[in-house]
Amino acid sequence: MSGRGWWARGPSVCGLLLVLWAASASAGGAEGALRGAFADLLGGPPVLRLESVPDLQEGMYARISLYAQRARIAGLLVDHLWVRLRGVTLDREGLRQGRVRVLAQRDAALHALVTLRSLEEFLAQSPDVEEVHLEYHRGLLAGRGVLRMRGMPVRVGMVVGFEALETPAVFVRVHALRVNGVPLPAPVVEEFERRINPLLDMAQWPVSFRIRSVRITPTHVVLTTLRRPTDPCDFCQMLP
Repeated sequence: MSGRGWWARGPSVCGLLLVLWAASASAGGAEGALRGAFADLLGGPPVLRLESVPDLQEGMYARISLYAQRARIAGLLVDHLWVRLRGVTLDREGLRQGRVRVLAQRDAALHALVTLRSLEEFLAQSPDVEEVHLEYHRGLLAGRGVLRMRGMPVRVGMVVGFEALETPAVFVRVHALRVNGVPLPAPVVEEFERRINPLLDMAQWPVSFRIRSVRITPTHVVLTTLRRPTDPCDFCQMLP
């Protein structure tokens, strides 16, 4: 056998190896661009795990699954976030520039856990909120704080729940409202709801989710595309 060994057997083996190497390098670059774009979209979370199954053409994916800790969505700090996209086509030029832009999607699933402290931080971003504190109360949230109403600070206490209507938004439902210790009548409560809703709106997000249920636990608020918040989240186990 020639000293050149297998290299001398012809261009077929070498060509095949070069093709495989190029395909691997291209896939690695695409995965890196995808990870970077989602990291930027989620506000640079300290933990981001992503898996993707590319489809036939660049920018097309049979599935994208990700898990992130302390991600930001529309200003809300999400302590634990799971996302699964199926049959999704992303804008290729946008990915090269580090942006996620969805051109088409067959299915988008989301499961998010938000601590009460993170929700307090989110509410405190409003210029009308000077102080806010939330506590779990029989499946609802009891809140107290200081709000500015017509420029004047007033002490407010309320009991609220959340509602999802299969849209990208989450709405507050007020069960009781007191201002300076005085309970307010139903028409005032309804007007207050109209002013503060929606609490969270992801309509401008590049991925379209239909939030179907919201559940309040002693430690978290759970936002999910599952029909019922107590249903097992199958895609939450994809990225342990």
